[in-house]
Formats: sequence, C-alpha cells, structure tokens
Amino acid sequence: MRSAVKAKPTVPSATPPKVGYLLKNLRQSRHLTLDELARSSEVSKSVLSQIERDRTNPTVGTLWRLANALGVEIEDLLRSKPAGQRINVVDEHNTPVLLSSDRRCTIRILGPIDLTGRVEWYEMRFKPSGALVSEAHEPGTVEHLTVLDGQLEVESGRNRERVRLGLGQTARYRADQPHAIRNPFKDRACAIVVVTSTSIAAARASSSRSASRRAAAKGD
Repeated sequence: MRSAVKAKPTVPSATPPKVGYLLKNLRQSRHLTLDELARSSEVSKSVLSQIERDRTNPTVGTLWRLANALGVEIEDLLRSKPAGQRINVVDEHNTPVLLSSDRRCTIRILGPIDLTGRVEWYEMRFKPSGALVSEAHEPGTVEHLTVLDGQLEVESGRNRERVRLGLGQTARYRADQPHAIRNPFKDRACAIVVVTSTSIAAARASSSRSASRRAAAKGD
C-alpha cells in the first residue's frame, strides 16, 4: 500500500514523543533480543536499553537505523501513548491518514503498529471515480474487504478478475498479486479492509522456534 499512497502532513507535537514502549513492542513482536537488534541496527545495546526505558531521546539517525532494522517507517516510532492508561484511546486527529495517488481515496490506519506484518486493518473512503491500485504484496497476503456504505469494485489477479460489492458484502482475495479497489459509481463509498499474511506469520513462527532451539542449546 505504501507505494500507492501519499501521507497527509501532520501537526508536530509541542513535546518530543517517548518511543521506548513502541520500540520494545516492535522488537519483542519480531522475537528479537536487544543484542540481535543492536547488531542489525548498528545501535549499541546500552543505547537501545536507554531508549526503551525512555532514559534518552534518540537522534534522527538512530531512529532511521532502528526503523530500517525493524522494517517500519520512522513515523511509526513517533506515535504517542498516554502513560498508565489501560484502555488506549486514539483520537481521530491522531489516527494516521493516507491518500491514494489519485487523491480520491482516504485511508485511515486503524491497526496498532506492533501488529504490522501480521494483521492490519484500514478504513477506506472513496469519492466517485476513486481508486486504490496496488502492486503484489508479500506471498501469502490476503485482503478481506467489507463494504460499509455504497458500492465498490474489487479486482485481483493477473487475469484481472472483477467483482462488484454492495452494502454489507465481503470479498476475500489474494493480495500477493496485482489488485485494485475502485468506486466507478456516482456515490461515495466506505469499506473496512483487513490484511493478513500467512507467510509472515510462518516466518515469525520459524524464527521463534529457532530462537527456542538456540536457547535450549545454550542451556545444554
């Protein structure tokens, strides 16, 4: 999706964000130790530990290296979270918003960053003639689209199979090949899209098993 959308500018916060909890969640969701992330990002283990405990504010260069090592954007490490709040409420103006290349589709990123690559979900609002055209994602990626308002047309595969969806209908289709969501109709439309990837989940499970075997080997 990133290649097909442009981000809206956001208003900068008056205080620097604390990135520690996001960094730790992302690292743990990828089954990485501090040592492993330190090696892949070329950021020292002591600095990583200080960042995760919000004892220091990382530089842009450090954020860039960490984001690359974790496979996310720098902006993904700069989201704020109220301290001590068990129910994390994200206000509408703090929800990341993207625009399709034709600027006729607005995409709200509803899923938390620590689930990126496992399951992601978005609200998409299409103006008439709006379209979101995407290249193939990772192998095993499937999109689940449910129309909440209006009608939409979904296209998937190299044979460009198309279906028309009405209110309340859901389409499940492969997104590891070229695909598109369009609104060729005269009225606006809205949908929720959930993205899952079996290949990423399998890779992480394999990584977790490998880490367990390494830990067991050290114990021996």
